[in-house]
Amino acid sequence: MNEFLPFTDEEIKKFGGGKGGSIDKLRKKNPIPSIDKRIKFYDYVVVDDEDKLHPEIQLNVRGKIVDKSFILPDDWKILNHKYFVDGIQMRESLTTWISRFHPEFDEESQSLRCSQTTDPNNKYFGMSQDAVKMKWEDNRVNGTRMHEYIERFYNDMFDETDERYKNPAFARFLKYQREFVINNGLVPFRTELRNFDVADCAMRDQMCGTADMIYMRQADIGHSERGKNVVVVDWKFLGEMPLQTFGRFCHAPFEDLPDTKLYHYYIQLNGYRRMAQLRGLVVTEMIIVDFGSLESKIATYQIYQVPDLQEKIATALRVRHEEMVQHYVSKRKRLTEETLSDLQRLGRDYEGCLDYLDDDVKLIVKKVKQMASLEEGFEPIFTAMLHKSQRETRKNFDKPQQMRINEFLVPK
Repeated sequence: MNEFLPFTDEEIKKFGGGKGGSIDKLRKKNPIPSIDKRIKFYDYVVVDDEDKLHPEIQLNVRGKIVDKSFILPDDWKILNHKYFVDGIQMRESLTTWISRFHPEFDEESQSLRCSQTTDPNNKYFGMSQDAVKMKWEDNRVNGTRMHEYIERFYNDMFDETDERYKNPAFARFLKYQREFVINNGLVPFRTELRNFDVADCAMRDQMCGTADMIYMRQADIGHSERGKNVVVVDWKFLGEMPLQTFGRFCHAPFEDLPDTKLYHYYIQLNGYRRMAQLRGLVVTEMIIVDFGSLESKIATYQIYQVPDLQEKIATALRVRHEEMVQHYVSKRKRLTEETLSDLQRLGRDYEGCLDYLDDDVKLIVKKVKQMASLEEGFEPIFTAMLHKSQRETRKNFDKPQQMRINEFLVPK
């Protein structure tokens, strides 16, 4: 277990693994003011009927209320995996956005299929469907906890008495720290860097994401030209990265990428790259490091170099922008029509009594009719402009059958 320990005092000073630090040590050392004080992420958080946050209500790693005597009011709810910027809840995270580019994972059917295996060598052999789903949930929770332990390591909060220290996956992390991080002079810059996209849309429609690790090469620190160069890294605890596609591919504009976990992660890392570069950083490399599942006995970690997909990311974001415009214009038209219908119904209900209606109400009726008329004239012009933009955006998509994309970018 201690094969790759101890690190020297000089190594700890440069590359992390010390003690006496704090969870925000790197954030304080390398601040990014444009995002640090504005964005917050909650794995689970309680909101009331007015969407006000209540982080004071403690939740465990499975989203359950810690204080069992507390009863959640009927109109309150527990949200999962939510970002807030300037106190505004974001509609979509980078993770959920990327899920639109590939078929949705069907937990019910997949867990049932796993539970029905007849292969005694299969890890799910003899397990019920509920047991399979519980195993997946346990893996998610344990992976989150190991992410946190690595975050503490890099912020000089290393604790050998923590039970996670004995996990084989952490031994593989220490091997990676010795062989890859230190040998390549990768200095920790930020852990769990939360960021949001900068686009021409309302704040609630911005996308958010969290990069597990940002390094700077030791030789670049303070350099006049390379001083903003960084390496973006994402941790995984899988142990298996299937590459068989069975003829399945992601949706446009990523239609040439196989529909497998690894390629989903490639898109994800490129999303982090875009966000980081909007903050003035220059991403020179993107890396995925798989330390294996927490119960795995494999000897080492696996590194995957992530290809540059920035052109496809830019195209996907343009499509998202077009779909949002279409969504909001359609919604505005529908609300205008509904409002006019309601006012006409009000007029019928009070037929013969219109003289008694307030002048302000009569003015509102007149303005809504004008809005409906404007919508009637605006719609064909807007539709033609939007279709032209969509044809331009999609002209290089490889698969014509995916031209429409089934509104996978419409905000929820």
